[in-house]
Amino acid sequence: VSDGVENKAVTAGANATVDGEDGATTWGLAMVWYDGSVFDPPVPDGDMEDWADFSVFIDPTSPDNKVVNGEFDDADDCSGYMYLGSDDEALYLGADIDDDRLENNYPVTDGSMWKGDVVEYYLGIYDKRPSVPIHDDGMACPEPDFQIDIKSNAGTDLCVIIYTGGSVPTQGHPTATTQWCNSRIEGDLTSGRISEVIIPYSDMEWDPLVTPMPRPKIGWILPCNLMISDTDTPGSTAREAQVSWSNAEAAGSSWNLPSVWKHQVVIYDPKQLVPAAPQVTDISVTNNNTIHVINWTDAGVAGGTYNVYMSDSPITNVDAAYLIGTGIAAGEGVYEYQLYTPVAPGGDDVTCYYAVTVVSDGVENKAVTAGANAT
Repeated sequence: VSDGVENKAVTAGANATVDGEDGATTWGLAMVWYDGSVFDPPVPDGDMEDWADFSVFIDPTSPDNKVVNGEFDDADDCSGYMYLGSDDEALYLGADIDDDRLENNYPVTDGSMWKGDVVEYYLGIYDKRPSVPIHDDGMACPEPDFQIDIKSNAGTDLCVIIYTGGSVPTQGHPTATTQWCNSRIEGDLTSGRISEVIIPYSDMEWDPLVTPMPRPKIGWILPCNLMISDTDTPGSTAREAQVSWSNAEAAGSSWNLPSVWKHQVVIYDPKQLVPAAPQVTDISVTNNNTIHVINWTDAGVAGGTYNVYMSDSPITNVDAAYLIGTGIAAGEGVYEYQLYTPVAPGGDDVTCYYAVTVVSDGVENKAVTAGANAT
């Protein structure tokens, strides 16, 4: 990328590998990149439907999580899904929590707000490559570690306190946020709670040590832990229980010990998060000289139909091939093609290649995979 222009030319063996490399994957929670194309940014309005469906479930009864303060009755007492996202300008934080009572009696400007119902995000805003050690405990540096506490009953009022990591954390109150934090059902404090918050990165720059604020990018790996704090007693000003995503022994000290966070979130290319488009498999042809019978295994798409293409060379782009069959119903998996020609008198020897595509909800997947949906 030079002067903002990317040279996308590819030369095998020069700037592109020619041999594949084997490996084994490790799960990394998606911090969704809201690019406005694959994923539109969610709107804080009390409805989680517009959040991309990538989250982690925090459960006080799970051995994968850890109760770090107090006691929970069961998962219904307090458990739920937590979401993270980003774009070039802002951080997106969401939570959909089962809770038998919503209670937080502190104003958001009170440093004790964490003692009521809050969701907590411990997040390092820097790219932690595998060879990069996590920040030392109590370390303050230009690559910030944040504790972000969100008051669960703030409504559309300001709801966030952010602490910058270090042995003496600094505290900030973002004022340019957009938020919706309240009970799932308005007025019903026993219906669970939803938190949706958008924090501009420019609103996180009060600490001189982290100015300018780093801006995450696609490909970054960010160290992370998540927590849910719970208070159920009406009028209470005491936190009654707290559960952590990390099950490290000292996870309760996540506010000052990045070493116990244990997890990370990954900003994937949004295209990686979209399910592969449906495609047929096992294409084959039975050759009866003047009739070719094309067979395939359906993609299993309810209500889908199939198109068949032919060419005199291997098909890599169906738009450059001839459409010879369309609207073939699911379940048939076969198409007979008579080798007619518009050129009289016929009788020429030909070689034909075929491809089959899927049409689902009116959209055709035109991708071609040799040996799967193309001969």
